[in-house]
Amino acid sequence: MASAIKGGLQSELASAWINAADVIASASDSDLLKAGIPPGTRMLKASGRYRDALAAAKENGWLMQQRDALKGLTDLSEGAGDDAAALRYLKEYLVVKDTLLNADKAKAVSHLQIQYETEKKEQQIVLLGKDKEVQAKEIQKQKLVRNGFMGGFALVALFAGVFLFQRNRIGKEKKRSEELLLNILPAEVAEELKAKGEADAKQIDQVTVLFTDFKGFTAMSEKLTAKELVADIHECFSAFDHIMEKYGIEKIKTIGDAYMAAGGLPTPNTTHALDVVKAALEIRDFIAEGKAHKMAAGLPYFEIRIGIHTGPVVAGIVGVKKFAYDIWGRYGEHRKPHGEQRRGGAGEHQRGDVFVGM
Repeated sequence: MASAIKGGLQSELASAWINAADVIASASDSDLLKAGIPPGTRMLKASGRYRDALAAAKENGWLMQQRDALKGLTDLSEGAGDDAAALRYLKEYLVVKDTLLNADKAKAVSHLQIQYETEKKEQQIVLLGKDKEVQAKEIQKQKLVRNGFMGGFALVALFAGVFLFQRNRIGKEKKRSEELLLNILPAEVAEELKAKGEADAKQIDQVTVLFTDFKGFTAMSEKLTAKELVADIHECFSAFDHIMEKYGIEKIKTIGDAYMAAGGLPTPNTTHALDVVKAALEIRDFIAEGKAHKMAAGLPYFEIRIGIHTGPVVAGIVGVKKFAYDIWGRYGEHRKPHGEQRRGGAGEHQRGDVFVGM
């Protein structure tokens, strides 16, 4: 009995940790300060509570607490932009959720079976009676049995509806996990990773790499607030992403004010060089248009340098946590754009390099 009481207290403690983490994660900065919690430690403290609850729940087999803690960690990681961690916690959350759903279904079916057997035995006893008065009562009981069956079928129908609803929700969660994975990796590489648990590096003989950065970025950053600077970079990189998608070019990564993409991978093609040049010219025009608007408004503006190089690369996944799809090759010797800072400037460079400056 003492063990049962202890287990109950531990279960309540795990639930309390989860509730505390939910409050910390959703509270406003002012409320956190009133509680003596620096807003900058919000994620650390909330994730710590969730992990403590998850560890206790796993140790004692408490599925409901596991589910709630994993859901909190998924939302917390996604809100912090940690897509890999969000995907990992989401997968664990779906497994625990399915386990709970199956347990509830088995319990409901078992309850209906017991009810049916009980009513069936009562009906058999009634039919054995020979007295008319007893038989009249038997008939009444049969009606009750019939009504019970009808109620049971209604319950089964309700349960089936709930089951279909839950399955639909699970389907949406799986779709969400797929979207998270595709936001990190190319579709072909993501499929290989799901099928094999790993993705092989590939040698691709002809790839065209595009690399951009902003002229005078450090000086520009001194003229803008942090919020304004990030907003401008986000606007530019979002436009670049749409341009890459338009021409079927794979975005590789961003580093500070630099943007890197490549055509002709992960699936090789014969149009990669032309695709990348078209994309580069469209990027140049986008930046030129933004520059004109900024100058008219008397605001600081970006000028861009764009480098292009064609040659062989090796492409694959690197890292374990926050893994990324990356490429390696000789392009790295030339990837720093050197184009003159003028509209429409373009020139040839050794080994297939082209630089477009704006």
